[in-house]
Amino acid sequence: MENTHLNQEVAAGQAFFNAEKEQMDQLMEKSKEQMDQLTEKSKELAETTQMSAAEAASVVTSLAQKANELPPEVQAQLDELAAIKATQAVKDEVEEFEEALAQVNEISPEVQAQLDELAAIKAAEEDKKNALEKDPNYVKLSKPYAFEGKVYEGIKLDFDEMTGADILEAEEEFTQTKTQTAAQTPLKELSKGYLAFFAARACAQPVDFILGLDGKSFAKITRKAQNFLLTED
Repeated sequence: MENTHLNQEVAAGQAFFNAEKEQMDQLMEKSKEQMDQLTEKSKELAETTQMSAAEAASVVTSLAQKANELPPEVQAQLDELAAIKATQAVKDEVEEFEEALAQVNEISPEVQAQLDELAAIKAAEEDKKNALEKDPNYVKLSKPYAFEGKVYEGIKLDFDEMTGADILEAEEEFTQTKTQTAAQTPLKELSKGYLAFFAARACAQPVDFILGLDGKSFAKITRKAQNFLLTED
């Protein structure tokens, strides 16, 4: 809407300029006739008053300057027209800049498709993370944990997927690895050592994964394993 209004103003200004030009041509023609008359009168003046040629030329020049002066209202209209033309020039520059900016910001369909795919993947990962955090078997670690080139913010202990064989194998591995500790532990479900092996099997990781956790995370995980083993439905 603003551009349409500006174009209308420019068109009106152009029509005004054409009319003023025609009027100026008429004024100039009239001024020329007046100049011819003034020249004749200055010659007569020089002859009757015995003026020098320089003095007569000065009179002619002064009269010519006055004859060529524009009326104030005409000069004001010409100034207004110049302002309109300047506005049009600024408008053209703005349009060129906007066009160039649009070309710079234009994204090809192929790139947009890749961006959309990436956004979809990120959204799916976020949904998966949110769903995982709501899982009662998910344990959020106290701080990010790096293990074998991967960073973990939490782990899921799949206790419900474990079988009796898994429980016995975790106990056997604990007994063979921590022989002295196992011999001194009457109830393995109360041993942090055994619970570490059990939790490792529950999250499908080597026991070193559990043992490398910070103390708070280690305590949360082994306590969760112990609750599973000792709690009866």
